[in-house]
Amino acid sequence: MPSIAITRSCRRIVSKVESGLLIILVMTLPIIATFSFYMLWPALPKMLPFFTRSAQSFVLQFCWI
Repeated sequence: MPSIAITRSCRRIVSKVESGLLIILVMTLPIIATFSFYMLWPALPKMLPFFTRSAQSFVLQFCWI
């Protein structure tokens, strides 16, 4: 049965590709996180009041219920 052999080889290839993608994701995640942190760091003081206001309104709405 050649079809079984083909599916086995395909599964092996897929598992290798999945592990490779996982490794790439794990490697690039810290880089992306630090990059976004450095990009957002100057804008954080401007964004902070908005976040606190939205959080306060959310908490107030939650408490009113």
